[in-house]
Amino acid sequence: MHRSHPTVAEYVIQRLAALGIDRVFGLPGDYSFPIDDAIETTPGIQWVLCANELNAAYAADGYARVRGAAVMTTTYGVGELSAINGLMGARAHRLPVFHLVGAPSLRLQRKHLVAHHTLGDGVYGNFVAIAAAAGCVSAVLTPDNAILELERVIAEALRQSAPAYIQIPQDLAKMPVIGTPVSGQPLAAVRRNGSDPRELAAALEEILARLNTARNPVVLPTMLVARYGLTHACLALINRTRLPFAAAPIDKGLFSEAHPQFLGIYNGVNSAPASVKAQVETADLILEIGDHIEVDLNTGLRTNDIDPGRLITLAEDHVRIGDKVFSCVALGDLLQALLPVAPVFASPTVPAEPLPPVPAGRADEALTSASFYPRLQGLLRDGDVLVGETGSCMFHLNKLRLPDGVSYQAQ
Repeated sequence: MHRSHPTVAEYVIQRLAALGIDRVFGLPGDYSFPIDDAIETTPGIQWVLCANELNAAYAADGYARVRGAAVMTTTYGVGELSAINGLMGARAHRLPVFHLVGAPSLRLQRKHLVAHHTLGDGVYGNFVAIAAAAGCVSAVLTPDNAILELERVIAEALRQSAPAYIQIPQDLAKMPVIGTPVSGQPLAAVRRNGSDPRELAAALEEILARLNTARNPVVLPTMLVARYGLTHACLALINRTRLPFAAAPIDKGLFSEAHPQFLGIYNGVNSAPASVKAQVETADLILEIGDHIEVDLNTGLRTNDIDPGRLITLAEDHVRIGDKVFSCVALGDLLQALLPVAPVFASPTVPAEPLPPVPAGRADEALTSASFYPRLQGLLRDGDVLVGETGSCMFHLNKLRLPDGVSYQAQ
């Protein structure tokens, strides 16, 4: 029989592929076979089969950091629960990862039959709330709601830049969608959030008033800039104003560390170079572009000391200036409005920080941090991705100066 519309599973894969996603990470499972088949038959997208669901979640996290969004798929119950740690990490780092879960057929569910991957109690809704908690939005798709619900889920996942949970029962996954499919557009063309014109104008006026009277401001850009596709806009503002900028450890590598205005890593008593702590904390205005993550390793074990009265935070959907909050102000709109009118400061003098010398070393010496990290510095080349495990190595990696073209990821 001729079928004019794709199945629910096919439609979901095609619609997400339209964002520019060309990989799906995960494992096949019997309840998710319709999703698996749709991946196999959709042009321009391919499987990346992983050893287990947790690995798939971390792989999707990494893909989303580079490409802006990702898709992973698991089966119901044991599969979706296994992925939670990785998806919670993606949520902490504000990454839109679409988690597709194949659920048992509604024919099984409505008979309350005992099936594998369940608790053996005939109840099939035991895991939705648990797995969906890793995301900011969730939906259970059917042929008649798939088109509208998927648009809602995509919009909210991109608005909040966070994971999304999508469950598709096995029998419904193979039925054609009802309604008019949406073709979609690439992620870079999607408007993620919007602004109230009056709030935007008021925030802009307040920011300019502060900038125009500042004598030695600094900028702290965060990884949230990259999550919303605004790295070029943020860098353009830094270049225009000529303001010096520093980065917290999790934001390391957002912009080139060879940039003449780059001060180094601001991390309290663990700042690198050590002078960055005073340069940031004595500035009469700190322009934070994106929201800083106030976690121990990102704040020098809570030794950051910024006066809130001198801090301006441009978050993804609001602005905080001292005790004032401007709501419904999209970061992209604000950067676009601020760029042509921001004041231009004198080019900062940033002293060159010499690279650590490489110890001579002997073949019979024990490998230590003092001998390893200077050698790692010398190995970095354009195109490399340096991944820092969360732990003591971050204190050493903060001190490395990344060459042009080297990116950095931490958790």
